[in-house]
Amino acid sequence: MGERQELKVPGRIIEYVPPLTNGDNDWDEGFDCRVIGESEIFNDTIRARVYMLGNEREPDWTQVEGVSDWLLVYSAPPGCKIKSATPIGPVTREYSFRENENRKVFSDTAEGAVVSKFEIHGFKNDNPRTAGWHTRVIAYFNAVNVVIEH
Repeated sequence: MGERQELKVPGRIIEYVPPLTNGDNDWDEGFDCRVIGESEIFNDTIRARVYMLGNEREPDWTQVEGVSDWLLVYSAPPGCKIKSATPIGPVTREYSFRENENRKVFSDTAEGAVVSKFEIHGFKNDNPRTAGWHTRVIAYFNAVNVVIEH
């Protein structure tokens, strides 16, 4: 067994605009959304990504959905292995936007969660035609405590 070292890796911010997947780009009556921030250990790296689904309640079922590319958070030095990392895993939040609502911030994620805050943008300047180009999620990932072994 080699020498262990503990370190704290700063949190990252991921901003993601999911593509339009159904309907027009008009949030006529508002929409329901789900966002997920997740991180994982992968080949002695730590990586993170964010997912967003937005569904219009009516009349033409506009939808945005997608997942960002993985973002590298930390890479162990050559010859080292990641033995543990916390927090790791997913966190999910859901919200219903009303007509012309511009932004919602979730800062109530649980202590020790992967994401400290989700910022979700819906409409822009009271313009409902924002799906696929303005509607977005910004995930603020917490710092990660990492144990590596040399």
